[in-house]
Amino acid sequence: MTVEARVVITGGAGFIGRHLAQRLAADGVSVLVFDRVRPPAISGVETVVGDLSDDRAVRSIVAPGAAVVHLAWTTIPATSDEDPAADLSDNLLGSVRLWEACAAASVRRVVYVSSGGTVYGNAQTLPIREDDPTEPICAYGLSKLAAEKYLGLFRRLRKLDSVILRPGNAYGPGQDPRRGQSAATVFAYRAFRNEPITIWGDGSATRDLLYVDDLVDAIGRVLAHDPGADGPRVFNVGTGRGTSLRELVETIGRVMGRAPEVSYAPRRATDVSANVLDASRLRECTGWTPRVSVAEGIRRMLDAWGATATKSDRGRG
Repeated sequence: MTVEARVVITGGAGFIGRHLAQRLAADGVSVLVFDRVRPPAISGVETVVGDLSDDRAVRSIVAPGAAVVHLAWTTIPATSDEDPAADLSDNLLGSVRLWEACAAASVRRVVYVSSGGTVYGNAQTLPIREDDPTEPICAYGLSKLAAEKYLGLFRRLRKLDSVILRPGNAYGPGQDPRRGQSAATVFAYRAFRNEPITIWGDGSATRDLLYVDDLVDAIGRVLAHDPGADGPRVFNVGTGRGTSLRELVETIGRVMGRAPEVSYAPRRATDVSANVLDASRLRECTGWTPRVSVAEGIRRMLDAWGATATKSDRGRG
């Protein structure tokens, strides 16, 4: 990727943010990470600890000509409905504060990482295109979509250059399996520990599983891409292939050489039945294409856990 401007990453201590910061720094880009917690040190990366609720802190991290990648978010789909007001206060209001600061500072571009897995809701057709209906079925998807709409408003009224990415179900090494954000990570980790995998529903639900390195590559490409005055500003980031939860378990079993134990639980109201993204717009505009298969991504996570595991991590199978 070729990125010339300084890049500010909100939520840079998180799973995707750490991978992005490492990749940009390795490419010689000046990177500033802004997060509530201080991440492990990354060579060449500056860190500012702060919160999007603090207007002064937010204004201090943006500067003319910088690019901003907005990843900070405090909820996941499964938890957002527990306190929708907190989801709005923490995430939507914080995002609008960030858009305000970016517009005032005349940043070069904002790249907002939204959610291709939730903003569409239960899709009418597959694969999903960017202009398909958006009908979220959980508070997380609603707040992600609302932040998109506000960003569009700032682009129209304040000339804030922006691009929106809607990624599939991102997974990979470094993701916390206890947070429950990706079935690929949760299932593989439980199998690694010889613990039963819980499938919510009958296992037919499909997800577009996106390896984190492929997502980071997409972010880098849109940072460097010039969409022009009338070019598209919203991009799906997905493989275009749906993997059912049953298929995911089978893939994990093939990679590990043994079949994981599986139990079933009632389907959750926040889970869509199928999500597969058409990323042809991103491919046509930037040349991006996913490179890591689900089997290879699972293998890389297992290798990472195996390299750091203790006896208790490995379980007793």
